[in-house]
Amino acid sequence: MRAEERTGRGAGNGAPPPAAPLGEVARDVMDHASAIARDELALARLSARRYAEHVRRDVAPPALLGGAAVVTGSLGVMFGLIALFLGIARAIDSVAWTFAIYCALFAAGAALLLSTRRRAAALRGDEILGRLPAVRIAERAPEHALVRQETPEAHRALVDEAAREAQRSEIRPG
Repeated sequence: MRAEERTGRGAGNGAPPPAAPLGEVARDVMDHASAIARDELALARLSARRYAEHVRRDVAPPALLGGAAVVTGSLGVMFGLIALFLGIARAIDSVAWTFAIYCALFAAGAALLLSTRRRAAALRGDEILGRLPAVRIAERAPEHALVRQETPEAHRALVDEAAREAQRSEIRPG
């Protein structure tokens, strides 16, 4: 076979090489797709391995220590409550009244927690932001006018004036 025939070119005539058969193109596409899939799978495995190592080394020890602290603290509170219960029962010499006292204490605690939850649910959006000092300061700056401006130029002039006033009234650390 001559070199011109192998390259698909005629004797310097500049003709394009003949089109590859459809089967070869499909095989080539499948080879490339499988190579890409293998590479992506290898990257995913590597990423999963790195993430697992990160969790094992950096996340798990503090989480386990925190969990152990919570369990230990919970046991301490539980045993403290049991000791208090037994102390009250011995002092008043009645287990039934001790249960009544505990019932009242836990009901009061539940009512207190419910009231705090309701108060927190009532403080949404602007109410919470209004409690932050930076927001209160920004509210004092006349960045917007309560007067309706009819033209964009008047609005722009008002915004510029407000920005100048805010710069002048800004407290600078000395």
